[in-house]
Amino acid sequence: MWRRLLVAAVILLAFNFIKAQKIYRTNYASDADIKVYVSKHSDNADLRVYKTVSKVHSKGNRGRWFFVNYKISADKKIYFTNYKNEADLVICYTGELNDAGWQNSSKRRSMD
Repeated sequence: MWRRLLVAAVILLAFNFIKAQKIYRTNYASDADIKVYVSKHSDNADLRVYKTVSKVHSKGNRGRWFFVNYKISADKKIYFTNYKNEADLVICYTGELNDAGWQNSSKRRSMD
């Protein structure tokens, strides 16, 4: 009995560790919850983002994003700006899941 509970707890913790936010990219700044600038350098970023390919991991605020096609399905609607001074959040993309995360924790609330 205890063994089954332990296995279930480990599985639940594993799913919480790899969850992602569902993101919708809008074409208009007025439709967005937040304006985002993509930096080529992680040193300048508030958040390092890993793009997930699975909708299964669909919650959390750890820099793991899954892009959806419909804004009703999204946790956050974002607008990508070409200018850093217009952005609420500066991100850079990473190819490694373990590299994703916040570098500037003061901006974390903007994605909650």
